[in-house]
Amino acid sequence: MNFLVGNVHVTRWTTFNCSIKTLSLPQTLYKQQDLNVANSRIPTVKAFGFRELGIHDVVSRSLEKAYPNIRRPTLAQAEFIPAILDGKDVLLQDATGTGKSFGVILSLLSKRRVMRRKQADSRQEAGGVTSLVIVPHRDLAFQMLHWIRSITSSSNPANLASFAQVVARDASDPTSAQITRLRETPPHVLLGTPQALLDIYASDASALQVDTLSTIYVDEVDHLIGVPAPYIRKSSEERAWRNFKKHPSVTRQLLDGILREHGSKTSGVQLVMSSATIHENLVEYLTEEGWLGDDYVYISGKKVAAKTSFAVERSSEQAQVFHHAIVVHGNAKPQNLQDIEFENNREEASGGHDSAATSLLQQKLETVATIFAMDVPNQALLVLPPSASVRDVVSKLQEFGVNAHPLDVRALDHEATEGPTLIVATPAHTRGVDLPLLSHVFVLGVPDIGDIDVFKHVAGRVDRFGNGGTVVVLLDEVQKAMKDGMMKITKNEPNLMKIFYRKLGVKPTKFDLDRIELQDE
Repeated sequence: MNFLVGNVHVTRWTTFNCSIKTLSLPQTLYKQQDLNVANSRIPTVKAFGFRELGIHDVVSRSLEKAYPNIRRPTLAQAEFIPAILDGKDVLLQDATGTGKSFGVILSLLSKRRVMRRKQADSRQEAGGVTSLVIVPHRDLAFQMLHWIRSITSSSNPANLASFAQVVARDASDPTSAQITRLRETPPHVLLGTPQALLDIYASDASALQVDTLSTIYVDEVDHLIGVPAPYIRKSSEERAWRNFKKHPSVTRQLLDGILREHGSKTSGVQLVMSSATIHENLVEYLTEEGWLGDDYVYISGKKVAAKTSFAVERSSEQAQVFHHAIVVHGNAKPQNLQDIEFENNREEASGGHDSAATSLLQQKLETVATIFAMDVPNQALLVLPPSASVRDVVSKLQEFGVNAHPLDVRALDHEATEGPTLIVATPAHTRGVDLPLLSHVFVLGVPDIGDIDVFKHVAGRVDRFGNGGTVVVLLDEVQKAMKDGMMKITKNEPNLMKIFYRKLGVKPTKFDLDRIELQDE
C-alpha cells in the first residue's frame, strides 16, 4: 500500500499477511520431532525456518552464510517475529541469551523500507529511516551493527551505511557530523543511545525522520524507562516513584517527543520493547500512558516454554550455570559463603572506606586474577560497583599480569587477542552484550537487595544460548567498629548475599579454594 504523508511518499510492506492469531503458534504445531533441545535450555523449532516466519528471503539467505549455526528460530522468536512483521506493538520478555534482540533485528531488516521524496516538488525518492533502535549503551549498539554488517555483507558489503548506522556520544564525532551523515545517507535501521538521539532530536528532529518512522524498538526497556520495580524495599518505593515522576529518563523524553510528532502515542508508529526483566509496574505504566496500542502483543518466553513443555525433553547433559560466593579476608585465606556463620547483629553504620577497605579490594582482585589464570580458557567479565573506576581496576589487574581491558565491543570485534582476556565494566554497560567466548562472570561486591534484576542481567552474560558458565561473587569479610562503647557491625556483605540468594532462588556451590594461593604483599 502506498500513500502520502505531506511531501513524503511511504511504502507499507505487505510481506506477511497472516493474522496474529494464526501466528501465535498452537500446541498442536509442536510435536516432539519438531523441537531441537540437544544440550541447550533453549529449544528451537525444527519444523520450519526463519523464512516461514516472514523473514525476507535475502535476509534468510544472508543469515545462513553469516551465522551457519543459527539454523532454526527459538520458540520465542517463532512467536514474536511474525507479530513484529504483522505491525503489532510487541512487549517481549525472555531470559538473557535467548536471541530477543537478534530476532528483532532480523525482523527490522525484513521490513519494507520507507521511501521519502527528496524534495517536496520532486518525484525522485530515496530510502528513509524505517526503524529506530534505542539501546542503553554504545557497546550494545555496535554489537547490533556488527550483526547487521555480517548479515548484509554478502549482498551489499560496500553500503553498510544505507542499511544501518550508530549514533552515540563521542567527543571525536560531534552531533553536527552525525546529523550530516544521517541527511546524506539515511539508514534503513538507525541504532542509538538515548542521549545521543535526544541531542540530534533537539538540534534537528528532521534528521531522524521521525514523521515517517515505521517502528521504534526499545531494548532493555525496564532500564531505559526506569519505572520502579514492585519488589524494591518498601521504604524506598515512595521515594522512587517521586523521583520517577520528577526526573523523566532521557528515553521517556525522547519517546514523548517522537510520538507527539505522530499526533498521538498510539498512532502511526509501531513500538517493540524487550527485556529479560519486565515487571507489572512497567506494563501498567506503558499501557496507561498509551504507548502501546490496545491490540499489543505480550510475549513471555517462560509462558511459551510452558505451553510447549509437553514436547520438550531435557538432556541430562544440559549445560549449567554455577554460582559461587567467596568471602575475602584481609589477613586470612578466602572462605566460601556457606562456611560463614550468620551474624545476628544487623545494625549498620557508615564508614569502612579506609586502608582496610583498600586492602580487601587488593585481595579481591588477586583472587579474581588467580581464578582467571586457573579456569578461564578465553574470556571472562569482571563487573564492578557502579561508582568504581574501570580504568584504575584495569591498571591494577595488568600489574598482576592479567590481560585486562575495559569493555569495548568494537575492539573485541576487530582486534585479535592473545590468550584469555578479562573484560572489565560496570553493570549498566553490560546489559544485552553478547560475548560468545565468555565462560566466567566475576562480580565485585554484594549487589543491592533491591537490584535483583540488575544481578540477573549481569549473571546472564554467561549461559548465552544455553552454553552454561560460572558466576563468582567476591565479598568483603564482616567488618566491625566501636560505636557507643560497643563493637558493632558496620558492613556485613556475607549476610546480605545470603538474603539476596534466597530472594533470587539461587543455591550457590562451594568453590575449591584449596587451589587459590594469594601472593604475599
